[in-house]
Amino acid sequence: MMEQAKRSLWVWCAMSERDRRNQLRLVGWIFAWAAAWVLASAGIGRGWVPGGAPAITVTLLHVLLGGAMMLAFRRFLREADELQRRIQLEALALGFGAAVVGAAAYRLLERAGATDVSDVIMILAVGYSVGVIAGQRRYA
Repeated sequence: MMEQAKRSLWVWCAMSERDRRNQLRLVGWIFAWAAAWVLASAGIGRGWVPGGAPAITVTLLHVLLGGAMMLAFRRFLREADELQRRIQLEALALGFGAAVVGAAAYRLLERAGATDVSDVIMILAVGYSVGVIAGQRRYA
């Protein structure tokens, strides 16, 4: 039973070795960027990083990691086969749509007095992730 589950999971996640390598590279950059955001956000928010030039430097480092992440994603898309590109496009569309709807809902909830609602970027990330998983399952 477990072997069958592994096989079925592997089948819908299967991709070429090049795509797998590029995706792992992309995931590494995503984690580096996310960790930099958490550290920068906590550092600036809690006063560990003073305002002014140090805060701007920390922010620019975060932006540079984000740029590297975007280049890794572009490389993944350029070298991916047509099916992977389609899955990614559909996932991006779902993530973008979720972010737009989430941003509008966030603004309305903010005006209604509700605070501390999830960040729009998290809505986009979750929507994109769900889209990738759904696409992999649909086209496997």
